[in-house]
Amino acid sequence: MTVYGWFIEGNKTVEYAALCIRNYILVGDNFYSWALWYLNGLIFALILIDILSKRISIEKIVGFGSVAYLVGIVLTAFGGHQDKLPALLAFPVNIYFSIFATTRNGFFQSLVFVSLGMYIADIEKSGELTKILHKGKIALFAYLIKIPISLIGGGQYLSQMLDLPIFFRVILPDYI
Repeated sequence: MTVYGWFIEGNKTVEYAALCIRNYILVGDNFYSWALWYLNGLIFALILIDILSKRISIEKIVGFGSVAYLVGIVLTAFGGHQDKLPALLAFPVNIYFSIFATTRNGFFQSLVFVSLGMYIADIEKSGELTKILHKGKIALFAYLIKIPISLIGGGQYLSQMLDLPIFFRVILPDYI
């Protein structure tokens, strides 16, 4: 599709060919293929997970991917507004966007979702998934009670008092 687009668009310069290759490898975005960025992201996320999993656990990779996802959101917000950033930050942001053009890639978006899927698969293999789903049901029930209470005049204090027990029961491990 990329090669077809290169011929169809009629722009056969070396710069355009280099841009197409960059878009194909680093961005996953070319002639009628912009919607396939996630395949490129999946490939890079799997490669990155393979490299990272030799040194750290999949749970830590999920945490790292979550931070990368948030950084990607911030970078996207600043994309096009680099002139408002301090020079120390604007320079690396400009370099990043000149190479990758977007944060829609294997590092900033795909890493968290692919690693989270792998983590859930590990949990399911260990038999812990049913416990987690049970905790999720408890949390849903607690919040279905908590939200209407918070809407009642003065009920926000009672609602806030429910936060800590919900946190300790649902979020933290069973041994606490």
